[in-house]
Amino acid sequence: MAYSNPECIVPALPFLMTSYQSSEEDERRVKHAMQLWMNRVSKSPVLCHDEELRSFIETDFAFVPATKPRKQSGSFRFKFSSDIKDNDLKLVQAKSIVHKLEGHFLETAKAAQKMARSRKGLSVYNNEFGVKSLALGTIEIHPSLSMYFNILLLGKSFQAIGELQQSQAVSEAATVGDFFSYYAANAHETLTNRLRIISEHDNAVKSTIIDEALEDLDEAKNYEQTLDARAKRVTNNLHLELKVYEENRNQDFLVAIKEYVKKQITYEKQLLKELENLKPDISAITKTNMKVHAFGEEEITPRVVAEKLSIMAG
Repeated sequence: MAYSNPECIVPALPFLMTSYQSSEEDERRVKHAMQLWMNRVSKSPVLCHDEELRSFIETDFAFVPATKPRKQSGSFRFKFSSDIKDNDLKLVQAKSIVHKLEGHFLETAKAAQKMARSRKGLSVYNNEFGVKSLALGTIEIHPSLSMYFNILLLGKSFQAIGELQQSQAVSEAATVGDFFSYYAANAHETLTNRLRIISEHDNAVKSTIIDEALEDLDEAKNYEQTLDARAKRVTNNLHLELKVYEENRNQDFLVAIKEYVKKQITYEKQLLKELENLKPDISAITKTNMKVHAFGEEEITPRVVAEKLSIMAG
């Protein structure tokens, strides 16, 4: 679609799966993203008349594009270096900015995914700490500590914290990781397609200059004029398309960040609640008048225990 409509910025198709992976939330997000893509493409006064889009919507099963991008012949590939002159400075600047942004989007997506993986690892260790705390409660001889480790809160709280962090990690990957991954993949080939048209026009101009046969000259001039008109149409429409693209990108960014912040606040509140539930029991165990049987039958205070542990550690 992008190749046959170089005057349009066609957004990339949404990913087939989100970081929620094979869940109801994953299916909901994929459907929402696909519907959003369809809405935006259909609003385009050019793309709404595209035959491939119509076929894509009307096909019940597999969709096979009616046309495919042409392969470049010979060793020439459209990298569009300095030998192609582009007089539209605004579009040149836009192409450069988009290229730089895509690089930053990719690095940010990687960082978000790495952060999510680290949090998942932390959730595993917290859960493991909770399990071992429960096990410790079965062999602890002091009644208060045994109850604290095994029955009251420590083990179960850290297991709950581990589950919270697991969900938080998935949420991080889905809200910010998926967003930046999508926009990193959203390479705007339409700007490159415009340079392809400019290149074809330049070649046509060269053919007109060197062509000496009158009949070939008339044909070359007509072809040159057609390409010139097409290049101008593409350029003019891309200025409008860039505004729409930037508005959509800003809107998507605000939605993603807003969702990320709200979910992080929710998870942090739940985490705080779990930790606050520990306070009464910790206060009860760490009172200064508490006696701890830590070394055989010798009854000592917490301060003496700390001193003995410090000596052992040294």
